[in-house]
Amino acid sequence: MSTKRTKLDIPIIFLASVACIFAALVVIAGGAYFFANRQPTNDQEAIVQEFVRVMAPVTKALPPDETLVIQVLNIEGTWATAETTVIDKNTGEYTLGEGTIIIFKKLGNHWQGERTGTDTYKEWLDQIPPSLISQDLKNWLR
Repeated sequence: MSTKRTKLDIPIIFLASVACIFAALVVIAGGAYFFANRQPTNDQEAIVQEFVRVMAPVTKALPPDETLVIQVLNIEGTWATAETTVIDKNTGEYTLGEGTIIIFKKLGNHWQGERTGTDTYKEWLDQIPPSLISQDLKNWLR
């Protein structure tokens, strides 16, 4: 038994396909919006979100096959440090690029991060506990 296609079948199939693609895009966009705007559930998650924000200009300047990652994250009270490094996205190997130390301070209910070179970073170097950054390392980071 064969079915005959009418001239209306093709536009209906096309419209149904477009509707499915549109629905999928709405779901993807909604998920991305939710993830980007959701509140962090703990300090570590909040610090990682702040790291992404603070380091966005640096990350965008990297070659396409490299990415910046947190190698070590230390949290002590209202202070935190993130030791970063650049890795090859394909191999996971360290690249020749230098990492740095990002300082975070909890201000009220949110964490603020600063990268090297800012006035706030230099001020925070004087305030951060020596258990997170030694005096020798503080001198080197200035």
